Amino acid sequence: MKNRAWERASFVGREPERGLLRWLADGAVAGRGGLAMIAGEPGIGKTRLAVEVASEAVSRGMRVLIGHCEERQGSPPYLPFAEILETAQRRLAVADFRMVLGDAAGEMVRLLPGLRRSWPSLPAPLALPPEQERLFLFNSVTEVLERLAGLAPLMVVVEDIQWADEATLLLLEHLARRVAQMPLLILATYRDTELDLGSALARTLEELRRTGSSYSSVLRPLDIAETAAMLLSVSGQEVPASAVVLIHGAGNGNPFFTEELFRHMAEEGLLVERAGSWHFVPAVAVSVPPGVQLVIERRLCRLTAGVRDVLTVAAAIGPVFSFALMRELADMGDDALLGALEEAARAHLVLSAAAGPEAGFSFAHELTRQTLLEGLSSPRRQAIHLRVADAMERLYAGQLAERAPDIANQLLLAGSAAEADRSVRYLIWAGDNALAAAAFEDALAHFDNALALRPADTGRQRADARFRRGLALRGLGNWDAALASFSESLDEYTRLGDLKAVGHLCAELALQLLYARRFGECQAILTRGLAAAGDAVSADRVQLLCVSGRLASFAGDFERGEELIQLAISAAEQLGDSRLLGVALFASTMHHWAWAQPARALASADRAAGLTGAAGALWDLADGLPFVQLAQVLAGRPGDVVRLGEVVEPLARRLGHYGALMVAGRGRLLAAITAGDLAAVEAWAAKDLQLCEEVGLPWSPDSYAWLGLAAFWRGDWPAALDAFSEGMRRERPGMVAGACRAGAALVLAYLGEQTRCRAMLSDPLLELPTPGRPHSLGQWTGLLMATEALALLGARDQAAARYDLVVEAMQAGNVLRGYDNRLLQAVAGLAAAAAERWDTAEDHFRRGLDLAETLPHRLDQADIRQLYARMLSDRGGVGDRVTAVRLLAEAAALYDQIGMPGHLHLARRMLADLRHDHTTRVERTPPAHQLTRREVQVLSLLADGRTSREVAEQLSLSVTTVQRHVANIYAKIGVRNRAEATSYALRHGLEPPST
Repeated sequence: MKNRAWERASFVGREPERGLLRWLADGAVAGRGGLAMIAGEPGIGKTRLAVEVASEAVSRGMRVLIGHCEERQGSPPYLPFAEILETAQRRLAVADFRMVLGDAAGEMVRLLPGLRRSWPSLPAPLALPPEQERLFLFNSVTEVLERLAGLAPLMVVVEDIQWADEATLLLLEHLARRVAQMPLLILATYRDTELDLGSALARTLEELRRTGSSYSSVLRPLDIAETAAMLLSVSGQEVPASAVVLIHGAGNGNPFFTEELFRHMAEEGLLVERAGSWHFVPAVAVSVPPGVQLVIERRLCRLTAGVRDVLTVAAAIGPVFSFALMRELADMGDDALLGALEEAARAHLVLSAAAGPEAGFSFAHELTRQTLLEGLSSPRRQAIHLRVADAMERLYAGQLAERAPDIANQLLLAGSAAEADRSVRYLIWAGDNALAAAAFEDALAHFDNALALRPADTGRQRADARFRRGLALRGLGNWDAALASFSESLDEYTRLGDLKAVGHLCAELALQLLYARRFGECQAILTRGLAAAGDAVSADRVQLLCVSGRLASFAGDFERGEELIQLAISAAEQLGDSRLLGVALFASTMHHWAWAQPARALASADRAAGLTGAAGALWDLADGLPFVQLAQVLAGRPGDVVRLGEVVEPLARRLGHYGALMVAGRGRLLAAITAGDLAAVEAWAAKDLQLCEEVGLPWSPDSYAWLGLAAFWRGDWPAALDAFSEGMRRERPGMVAGACRAGAALVLAYLGEQTRCRAMLSDPLLELPTPGRPHSLGQWTGLLMATEALALLGARDQAAARYDLVVEAMQAGNVLRGYDNRLLQAVAGLAAAAAERWDTAEDHFRRGLDLAETLPHRLDQADIRQLYARMLSDRGGVGDRVTAVRLLAEAAALYDQIGMPGHLHLARRMLADLRHDHTTRVERTPPAHQLTRREVQVLSLLADGRTSREVAEQLSLSVTTVQRHVANIYAKIGVRNRAEATSYALRHGLEPPST
């Protein structure tokens, strides 16, 4: 019986797996997305299960899109997702698909270059550092799928991920972490027989298992009853039990092998159809091939002459092949070619592919394609691959850039039959495509293959390949190998005399080295690049000058940094390049922030943001705005810091700009300091540390500085010292070093530990800066914290010597101190008081209190009262003690409200010392208001800074009773809050009752 048209087998079994997938589909429809992984051996029915579940999903109102991975080297990156999005584009109305793309349309060109044919005005993908390119692309794909799922619940099927490129697997991991909140079900299939424990797929499967929304199933073989049911559906009649037993045993319950064995036995005459039923023929010697590929081989042998040749060529193309390409390759007319393909389809060897821009076919199973190719000798196979490459060049002459990965793959498979120069050209082209799609693993493979084909070659092509290889390695985070490749490329460009290429490569590389904090290599590259760029005004020279200026500034050379950045600004203005001008102006902002000059830092910030934003340079915008925030902190504009953070944070998340994300979080932390929300300060500091450690940012010493400050304010001073100690251990020399050491000195001063504090203050990081000279932010922070510590220690001369420097810092626009966000007016007041310039000190404290109320700044509302009272006590003028007592009582009330027990204890102790010496008494019971004896006791204790609970404990009352007394007191004496009540009690000389 020769290749009759068999029925397709009905779907049998798999009820547990179908139940799980139905449940997941129902969840996706309800907005609770998930990911399911279906594993099994070849032919076990993974694809059939996916098709059946997809059919049911469509009946539930879901949209189903399918993408396939292919077993071929050099396939385009993200192939299944590109197929999924291409299918969506075909099925949706033009306006709907454009809406789905949204503002990610420019990024989607990386996956779908053909989008530009539909919308020529699409923006170019964002220019980002390599490690951010991929994250931004992944975020963009996620957004597109989320919008697509918003039109109708979505099921995405990704077939055969055992053949997926690593970039596709990483995208799948990214989606799995975000799918739970989307009406999206992702179904991925893979062969578990091809799983290498050290492979990218094994790593991906392990990562997927960690997500809470991922599920997996391994398909088992069919049992004998399921095998019988399957054979009945294929043949339309019941198959003899003896034949079922034979087929089930030989096929091991594998559905594909079962179906192929049945057709083989029928075509060989082992099963005969008589009078509407099947009969097993025992007289014929039963010869069942031992493997599925032998079964397929025998079935291929029964095809009409010429059909196998057509299929062999198709197998060389890949799992999917177009009729147009087959027409270029076949030595026959269209009718004969169609006839051959139709015969193969009747034999269930190929299937008609889904409708698309090109009518096409696909192999019914990958095992069929493998069997066809394995029957060829190596020279014949290479010759066929070369023919396919030639045909692709002719057919896709207008789309060679898009088709480069496919052509490069065919040329590689052609081996020595293909010309090396031609193969190298397409490999570099394919590598560029992969780089553009942030598929760095694929790009590296293409460039390595190109270089391997011409190992002894020199010249531009090799220099270009080396440069691009370095970019791929940089994207993978392999800096050492990347630098070696870049160096070889630079040497080759220099040998060729191409100084423009040298300057451009150095400009690109220098910025990436700066981000990576590889300052030594960065300086070497900058020197080489500026020498190559010369004095001619160019975009590369502007970039090199900007990076050089930032590097010089952060290395401690203010004048050189200023000079280079001003040269960059001037060159960008000459070029008329608004983006570069914005970048150069942002470099000026960064430079002046690092030198604690917020007024100058902010002078051009708005213009820089406007220029980069208008140019669509989002990475440059995200790079610069955080430094604007940091300058706003120093300038005492916490509200602006938070408002700008609301712009920076979503932009940073979208771009994957972790530095910007870190600073946006720090803006929230500093706002929490001014609000006196210590729990939020500690929480944001912990988040800051977590971000630094998770993504490798080098700013964790700052995190420990804030953890130390939070512990200090909430009264756990030993924990504060521990945090500062860890920060000092991690701290590197630089422009912002010194905060942890200064913070530790301040805590020691509050503890009264003179020896340890003075030892800390003697560190070179906290040396007294030279007046009139620019100094780094770290130096200024150390100076300002050390001034407070010295004043608290009673080192009056040393504290007084810093007064002019504190004023100099304020004249530069500094309103708040770095890190602890405290008002400089208070520091100036302390330094002036140490010099016994009492009127000047009082003016600073009053200005500080006014600012603390205006901002508002709750911590300084309390602290400045305490420091002001200390000054008044030292001055000892007429009325100073009474005012000091009032200020301390108000400070104690604020400390209690904020939750600062250490500071509360200090304020109470100072208050007790002042009262001990206070001899003036006035009538204790207010004449105008007859308070009860109990109310007088409650009021006097409140004025002493006690909490309601403490009052209740001392007077043996309940807290509720105390609160009722407080309400009555407020009503009788006409006050609104505890601070006013305290002031009233002090005016009337009320003192707490003795215990």
